[in-house]
Amino acid sequence: MIFRFGIFTIVLLLTTSTLFAQNSPSPQTQPVSRKASVSQHTTEQSVSNKIILKWTAPKTAVYTETYSEKYLYFEGAKYDGISHQIPVYINRKRLASNVKGITASLNNMEFEDLLSSDLDNITGIDQIGDEIAITATVTYFKKIPHSRISFVPIRKNASTGIFQKLISFNLDVVPAEFIDGNSKKKKAQYAANSVLQGGSWYKISVTQDGIYKLTYSFLSGLGIDVDNINPQNLRIYGNGGGMMPYENSVFRYDDLEENAIEVVGEADGIFNGNDYILFYGEGPASWGYSFPDARYKHQLNLYSEKTYYFLTTDGGTGTPKRIASQASESSFNTTVTNFDDYKFHEAEIENLLISGREWYGEKFDVVTSYSFPFSFPNISSSVTLEISVIGRAIAPATGGFNVLGNGSALTSLNLYTSSVNGNYLQDYGVPKSDVTTFSSGDAVTISVSYSKSEPSSVGWLNYIALNARRELKMSGNQMGFRDIQSVGAGNISKFFISNASSSVRVWEVTNPTNCSEMADSLFGSTLEFSIITDSLRQFVAFNGNTYLSAGAVGSIANQNIHGLIGQPEFVIVTNSAFKTQAEDLAAFHRANDNMTVEVVTNSDVYNEFSSGAQDITAIKDLMRMLYNRAADSTELPKYLLLFGDGSYDNLHRLSNNTNYIPTYQSADSYQPIWSYVSDDYFGLLDDNEGDNPTDDLDIGIGRFPVQSAAEAEAMVYKVTNYNSSNTMRDWRNVVCFIADDQDGNTHIDPSDDIAIHIDTTYCEYNIDKIYIDAYQQVSTAGGQRYPEANIAINRRVEKGALLINYTGHGGELGWAHERILENSDINNWSNFNSLPVFTTATCEFSRFDDPARTAAGEFVYLNPNGGGIALLTTVRVVFSNANEALTRNFYKTVFVPINGEMPRLGDIVMITKNKTGNGVNSRKYCLLGDPALRLAYPEHEVLTDSINGQVLMGDNDTLNALSLVTISGHIDNTAGGKYTSFNGTVYPTVYDKALVITTLKNDPDSDVKNFDLQKSILFRGKATVTNGEFNFSFIVPKDIAYQNDFGRISYYAENGVTDAHGCYEEFIIGGSASNIAADNTGPQVDLYMNDTSFVFGGITNESPTMLAFIFDEHGI
Repeated sequence: MIFRFGIFTIVLLLTTSTLFAQNSPSPQTQPVSRKASVSQHTTEQSVSNKIILKWTAPKTAVYTETYSEKYLYFEGAKYDGISHQIPVYINRKRLASNVKGITASLNNMEFEDLLSSDLDNITGIDQIGDEIAITATVTYFKKIPHSRISFVPIRKNASTGIFQKLISFNLDVVPAEFIDGNSKKKKAQYAANSVLQGGSWYKISVTQDGIYKLTYSFLSGLGIDVDNINPQNLRIYGNGGGMMPYENSVFRYDDLEENAIEVVGEADGIFNGNDYILFYGEGPASWGYSFPDARYKHQLNLYSEKTYYFLTTDGGTGTPKRIASQASESSFNTTVTNFDDYKFHEAEIENLLISGREWYGEKFDVVTSYSFPFSFPNISSSVTLEISVIGRAIAPATGGFNVLGNGSALTSLNLYTSSVNGNYLQDYGVPKSDVTTFSSGDAVTISVSYSKSEPSSVGWLNYIALNARRELKMSGNQMGFRDIQSVGAGNISKFFISNASSSVRVWEVTNPTNCSEMADSLFGSTLEFSIITDSLRQFVAFNGNTYLSAGAVGSIANQNIHGLIGQPEFVIVTNSAFKTQAEDLAAFHRANDNMTVEVVTNSDVYNEFSSGAQDITAIKDLMRMLYNRAADSTELPKYLLLFGDGSYDNLHRLSNNTNYIPTYQSADSYQPIWSYVSDDYFGLLDDNEGDNPTDDLDIGIGRFPVQSAAEAEAMVYKVTNYNSSNTMRDWRNVVCFIADDQDGNTHIDPSDDIAIHIDTTYCEYNIDKIYIDAYQQVSTAGGQRYPEANIAINRRVEKGALLINYTGHGGELGWAHERILENSDINNWSNFNSLPVFTTATCEFSRFDDPARTAAGEFVYLNPNGGGIALLTTVRVVFSNANEALTRNFYKTVFVPINGEMPRLGDIVMITKNKTGNGVNSRKYCLLGDPALRLAYPEHEVLTDSINGQVLMGDNDTLNALSLVTISGHIDNTAGGKYTSFNGTVYPTVYDKALVITTLKNDPDSDVKNFDLQKSILFRGKATVTNGEFNFSFIVPKDIAYQNDFGRISYYAENGVTDAHGCYEEFIIGGSASNIAADNTGPQVDLYMNDTSFVFGGITNESPTMLAFIFDEHGI
């Protein structure tokens, strides 16, 4: 047996127990039986349909070094309800396919009193009533209905006033509403092909609502050969302005809609120099009337500052759409001489939390007063003002905003801002809004000032929105108008526009894709028309003197995402900068996995699904099209990869922005614990879903957070290499758990429970444990450190592991207060052929959407020489209790086949999140990596047939120290028979019995814990596999633990094409052999410097490596 190692730059492959001594941490150890008891974790126990909740004493969630909270807990508790301290019970079951409504009830309930001490400092307990309130809904997963029953299992006893916990009950769920069996659900209709599939197309932009004019020179500037087009063939397509709705059930156009336009001078078939096109365009912001609020409310577009339209000279089918005349109604029952107008001011300058979709405008700090002028010509009544502000201070302060209208006081918004100093649980601002009405002339000036009661106090304006009534009197060159007071069932309204001339025309623009010109009548200077107003109608009056000017984007190539042939399993949405690399990845999956893959650019997706404007819902709607087109479950899309980095700034306000593929940001933008970024939004595909944190994922989603073609190429190479024979080594058998110290073992205990579950359920995987409280803590000038734990982590990564899980404190710079992992460590990793998948239950380790910083998790993923192949990782602040639930569900999913095949990363993450629930907390986990990637699970099984010639019959063989052992075995194929065509190498590792390791309680709030770990290696070698069979021999070293207990053999085998693994544990190690062969000769050692070409007396470089070949017939 020959081994190679070096000194100075040391590479150790020694595999006897002496190797363990060099790798082991410093804690005390003692032998223990491997057959230790295993704690079981179930959400509830069900006996005769009775559900029993297993409550424990309150637990503690630690958020910072100085702040923690207790929370009430039962096994399987979720925290989607009143607060993150009060548990919620959630039950999900599959329903019959025709069920669309349910009722639920609890029966045979048993309660126990909660201790008053348990309820101390529990936020929200006062909201609990004397009856348990059940929420019963039907949710959908991959189009299949499921019941979702949720409730807080606590009540306040009406008789005693004592809070009680529910300990057992029967849950009855009854279908209450059904899909009509005689009718089929209407299938979503999608265009078979995009209008962009053929013809010449040109993209233009607009920034506000109004009538736009496209001239000869404008068209020429777009690149159109204007002299050689027929203007009668001109068409404009677009879906109007505004942001796309988050809710899937809200109407949106599919593909591009043709708009009615007017082409002046088209009759002669020539586009002359004086000819032009008129069309109505909508800006990116939108307004809608809110009946509950009795006013119009605006919505900024969070993803685009422009609206886009598409002009074609020869595309489209049928007769081009032109502005038609709409006849005036012959009678009327309502008259309109006044109309509603609205304006707003909302500057998007600063995001207080670097998270969330809300940005704020003017800052009230050094400058404490601003004025904002508005104009409402011919105002006829009072103005309604809505104002929204936010304030904060480093120290507690009472401040406020004072608002004046034309110099008169309107309202004051007083704020008490608690201290904000970076604590995760603190709000980063206190928002406040108000609505008030005041009288005004045509010119309206809103003045806002901020009173600073404390130097650190600062405020921001969110927005000012005004509603006013104006006389319906022509003003300016264009005037939009509408009248909510005219709306009513059966209403026919006559509109009287005064101050009009014969040049004034009126377009009805209620449906912006199908505008029409009102057939009006002019009597003197008053223009009249009548129209049915059973709903709100929108109009534009214009005199033709001046029109709005569009922006030229340019010509675009033909495309046809709608016309994809077949149903892809895997969709890659890439920024065009990474299209080549995305295609390379797609080609790999097609060849390696026989997978149907489509690559589309985000700009192409926007063109067909959001009228050319950036919008995250366009990407979701692409997936919904594929999802809704699927005839059955086999055609459903499975995976989506977002190929490009993202940013919390979706509008390119930051100079160094990384908005390659946009992100979904939460509405909450000032509370760290509730604000988040999530790619899950793109996978909520059923009709009743939108962006609710409790909606179920229907596909697996991953992201490559790359910012350059070089990074993209490196990540694709990592994927292809990961699936090559280069990586076929026994690191694929290793699952490693790393746990932080302190916090009453909040991090160690669940890590060890999960490790025990894997060890006892999937014995072919070898467990490594790096619990930092089991290492010596060292005081340094920079604080407490665990140098040996840091070494152990780096060594484990370099050796490789299938999975590495970290639970504990952390952030964008690494793990733990003691800095057991830092970016410098990550960037030095060179484990390219042994890449783990990392799971990190720690705060914001992979906050990929902050352009100002590359987070530690991103470094793990982007390391071109090693790091990780993927991470299921946190992007915001998370709760330890919810993290534990998600981590448990991950490890209950990762080794479970789906339809006979091991799951891919996207499947694992999707199932894990859906099992876990926990709303916002689960949304804060993202997959950095390829969702279509299957982990490097060894494919086949290695079985032990005999030990020392004795066929295994269930008896426990005993291996003694210094005895010669011969082991025979074979490779099993996936069908369960001997894999006779397998010819390759098997790498057996024989372990001594497990050891108990005791943590050192390095900190006062750490508890002493004993945990077992099987890592003392007695033998590690390799043997040839011929026709599926192998055997090997070794001498048991004398430095074993001599008491009898169970050992373990771990196998890894490969033949360059496929691999296998297995384990055998039914044998005992202990005692000494009676007949020991004499061994009076030491090992043979051949020494070299750097390589075998070195000769005695030769000259080395400045940093030589000593190379040793060591052989001994009895092992090293």
